[in-house]
Amino acid sequence: FIHADLHPGNIVMLYPQSQRASSQEEVTLCFLDAGLVVSLTAQDRRNFEDLFVAVVRNDGPRVGRLMMERSVNSGRGATDPVGFISEIGALVNAVHASGLSLRKIGIGSLLTSVLQLCYKHQVKLEARYTSVIVALGVMEGLGRQLDPDVDILSVAAPYVLHAAATRTMESLGMQ
Repeated sequence: FIHADLHPGNIVMLYPQSQRASSQEEVTLCFLDAGLVVSLTAQDRRNFEDLFVAVVRNDGPRVGRLMMERSVNSGRGATDPVGFISEIGALVNAVHASGLSLRKIGIGSLLTSVLQLCYKHQVKLEARYTSVIVALGVMEGLGRQLDPDVDILSVAAPYVLHAAATRTMESLGMQ
């Protein structure tokens, strides 16, 4: 599941009663207020992995195509598919050119741009995807407080690529 309202007020760190926590492994994170959560199916997860791999690889046109293909109407209702793919591609390229540090780029404004392009071109996202976009926007504030200079693409890339490689290995019957 994805917690769509993960701000500092909804995260509590629980320490052992002995107060002798010698490492972070002994601390338990507790997430509160699960009113805004979304569950992802295996297909949803694959769709997100494919999308994030394309973002990490700076393949903007593929990001646009994937968003259209996996939208509610599979892109059939899009008013200008070529324009949508081009504009999403330009957005992905701009992010890669400047880096995705929270100090430089507002995730909220970036995601708003994506949603505006979807609206402009009539690419209808699944409600679960919209919830994930909202969750990312809320988490921006938390990330900005923890480390405003972190480059999200650089940090996320190994995890995204590992998830994609694992899925490929599993589909080939290799573990």
